[in-house]
Amino acid sequence: MLKLIFTNEIASPHEASLFTPLIQKTEALVEGISEEEVEFSLVGDEAIHAINLQTRGFDKPTDVLSFATREIEWPEGVPTPPDQGKSLGQIVISVPAAQRNADQMGQSLEEELRFLFVHGLLHILGYDHQTTPEETEMMTLAYQILGRPPYQPD
Repeated sequence: MLKLIFTNEIASPHEASLFTPLIQKTEALVEGISEEEVEFSLVGDEAIHAINLQTRGFDKPTDVLSFATREIEWPEGVPTPPDQGKSLGQIVISVPAAQRNADQMGQSLEEELRFLFVHGLLHILGYDHQTTPEETEMMTLAYQILGRPPYQPD
């Protein structure tokens, strides 16, 4: 089972226990997870803004960022670190951005945090939403993990 390495950089009242069941549901539905842990941080807008600028070149805050360890390509001749296969990757969520999303959607902050966590987790597992079929596949799985009614594309 994936272990959640949880960091709460803004002293949000939310705890790892809100997200751990989502990892278990994901592992039950997605094959091929061999990694041992996933890193997860709750941050503020300033921190996610800096990460977004540094890693993606976008000079603005966002709600969630994810970084898949599976996507790191080591140059030929450079030994892969011994713990390379241990971490699935990192998920970073801005709590203020999640609150704005929740307010706009009329749902609780906890539900939005859960959604963003699953969204980031699926991204680091290789799912995407660039095309309609990809979006349908990813969102259908996300809704299953979250225990929501079946996904209905707009």
